[in-house]
Amino acid sequence: MIRNFRHFPNGVVWDPRGKYLVAMSTDRKLDIIDAAKGSKLKCIWSVHMKAGIFCGEHLQAEVC
Repeated sequence: MIRNFRHFPNGVVWDPRGKYLVAMSTDRKLDIIDAAKGSKLKCIWSVHMKAGIFCGEHLQAEVC
């Protein structure tokens, strides 16, 4: 069970291989969680993308 969210979760997505869980909460923060342990691995609170065609090198994220 996942606990200690800052705010109510808006959505939860499982990694297709079952290793990770990603949760987006009402405070607009995205948590990447180890599915087996239930521990938070990373928190992302802001994502910046350059205008135009999306490509991996144009993605920047700010980590909590």
